[in-house]
This record gives sequence, structure tokens and C-alpha cells, in this order.
Amino acid sequence: MGRQNIPLQTDDPEFNELIVESERAIDENILPERIYQGSSGSYFVKDRDHKTIGVFKPKNEEPYGHLNPKWTKWMHKMCCPCCFGRSCLIPNQGYMSEAGASVVDTKFGLGVVPKTKVVALASETFNYTPIDKAKAKSVKFATERFPDTLGKNMKAGLPPKIGSFQVFVNGFKDADCWIR
Repeated sequence: MGRQNIPLQTDDPEFNELIVESERAIDENILPERIYQGSSGSYFVKDRDHKTIGVFKPKNEEPYGHLNPKWTKWMHKMCCPCCFGRSCLIPNQGYMSEAGASVVDTKFGLGVVPKTKVVALASETFNYTPIDKAKAKSVKFATERFPDTLGKNMKAGLPPKIGSFQVFVNGFKDADCWIR
């Protein structure tokens, strides 16, 4: 699906390889799967062996984001704006908070937060506007119909989404298990 304006992390070749593997899997139609828990659009990202390797949280699918696939957050925002949310966080900046928590964890050597960085990924399983979907479909049709002219100059596909990519850690339980 291509790369956005976020370069690979030159100081972290292992993380880079996870992102490249994620993109290859998506290109081979091994698509991220939406996580139905939580209040935002979050996705399990897989490698070409269908193994979960990360969790991607797009910026515009965060709670109160305009493309959040979970309509209950929209209802909360419209009906009771004072009663819900995290007032200490800037809206739609949670992806940076997650990446920041990973940086702090690394600097202090705590080993509590899985490695998380800001990346850009595109997948048809992400929540896009109807206009983005139609545009991608039109470009795909045009490049397939005229591969010698348009196919050389246009990149087909949906626009990449910026968000946090957290390395998946096997053997750990959801926070709900510990809170209850």
C-alpha cells in the first residue's frame, strides 16, 4: 500500500523490519483485524505467516476521532460531553501518548511498555471515508485499465493512516484481567 511521509526508524532495524513485514502482509491480503474491545479503532497487525506482530491505532479512529468505528463514543460526545473521556489528554493525540510512554519506559529501563512508535499504514480494513474508498477504487480501475500510461504514474490504494504501532507481546493478559 505504500509508505507515507514517516521514514523508517534508522536507529531501530528490528522495528523497521516489523513495519516492512506488516506492509508486505497487507499487500498479500493478510489484513489487520479490528479489535472489538475498547473505545477506538485498534487493529491486530499480522505478518505473512498470519502471526500477530503488532497493534495499530490510527489517529483518526481514536475515541472522539471523526473516523472512530465505534459509534457509542460519538453518542457520548454529543449527549454528555462532560461525563466521558480523559480530560487530561489532548483529543486525538493518544497515539503520540502511547509512543511517548514507550520512549519514557525505554529511557528509564522499566521494561513495562512494549515498543511503540508512530508509523503510517494503509489497509482496507481500516475505517475510511466514503470519498477515500471511492477515490481508491477509481484509481485502481484506471491503473488496471490503462497500465502503460496511468499505471506508471499513479499509486493505487487507500491513503496511509498515521497512528501508533505497538509491538505485540505474547503471553500477556489484557489489563481487564488484572483490574477486576
